[in-house]
Amino acid sequence: MLVTAAMLGVIAEAGDSVLTLVDGLDEADFARSRLTRHEVRRQLLEIADALQALPEAAHDAMPEIDWPGWHGTATALSQAGPSADDAAWFAARSMVPATLMWLQVYRRAEPDLFEFRPH
Repeated sequence: MLVTAAMLGVIAEAGDSVLTLVDGLDEADFARSRLTRHEVRRQLLEIADALQALPEAAHDAMPEIDWPGWHGTATALSQAGPSADDAAWFAARSMVPATLMWLQVYRRAEPDLFEFRPH
């Protein structure tokens, strides 16, 4: 569980970073800001990679997380061009808030997943 807890912490931190980066931006502002787009994409890929690397038991314990959606987001973000920017905007405004909300729910329902306990 130590690895799971650490990875869930990474996901939460990266998600908070994404929300901070896009706070107050509209889609046009986001599209114009090369540095913000780059950093948002980096953080989103960190989330997607950490979610994918979680053990199957974590996937099973958190069925409301959009596992296929995050996989598709990672694929879209790895491409260059406007479609990756569209995927980043959608993920930042929809997927990240939903994922962070579910992590809060699961932190209460499945606290063992979030505890740093060495075995």
